[in-house]
Amino acid sequence: MQKTGAIAVLEKLWPVLVLGVPLVVLVVLADSYGSVMVQRTVTDGLIKIVLVVGLYIFIGNSGIVSFGHIGFAGIAGYFATWMTCCAMMKPITMTGLPDFLRLETYALWTTALVSVAAAGLAALVIGLVLMRLSGLAASISTLAALFIFHAVYANWDSVTMGRASIVGVPTYVAVWVALAAAMLAIVVAWVYQISSFGLATRAARDDEVAAQASGISLYWNRLIAFVISGMVVGLGGVLMVHFLGTVSVNAFYLN
Repeated sequence: MQKTGAIAVLEKLWPVLVLGVPLVVLVVLADSYGSVMVQRTVTDGLIKIVLVVGLYIFIGNSGIVSFGHIGFAGIAGYFATWMTCCAMMKPITMTGLPDFLRLETYALWTTALVSVAAAGLAALVIGLVLMRLSGLAASISTLAALFIFHAVYANWDSVTMGRASIVGVPTYVAVWVALAAAMLAIVVAWVYQISSFGLATRAARDDEVAAQASGISLYWNRLIAFVISGMVVGLGGVLMVHFLGTVSVNAFYLN
């Protein structure tokens, strides 16, 4: 009976293990034997895994392609930058920031949590409108949201320095930090996927009419997926800026 229970747990955790174990092995090898360049390449790859897993939480479960999610990474990335960077430069170059951002710097881990929450709040506000749409209309609307984000951030000189890069962002994201974030993203995606919300969202993806007839709310389930996805992608944005040490609006656009 104990063996059967252990096997059942192993089968349940299999999606996480099959993704996580190779990543851990890769990081151990890179950290032990890889050059600095190899370690940076692996770190960059792990950050991109966070972004991709974040996209999957919404796109994979809802079946709706989102072109605008990188905007949430930008919102979180800029928020992290404002809270941690360049205490001497901010009061001069980013005069439009409120005093609690312009004159203060904050702890890195607190900043990461707040930045991810900011991305989630932005996803909630946008999703309240866009998740009433389906199919191509919803996809095009997310692209429009990205255009709005880019236009605002590229021209808000007193807050974002426009199209110029903000430098001096603390760089603390190394290979083990990126691995921890990638594993967290995978676990969040897995927990959501096996939850009733994930099941309902995939049911609506496969057959909207049948899902609605069964009492599933397309709007609310897609909104939940959209917000969780936006937060995970926001985490990827935080990792990006603290890995590169710089941020610019073009890093969070169509490319």
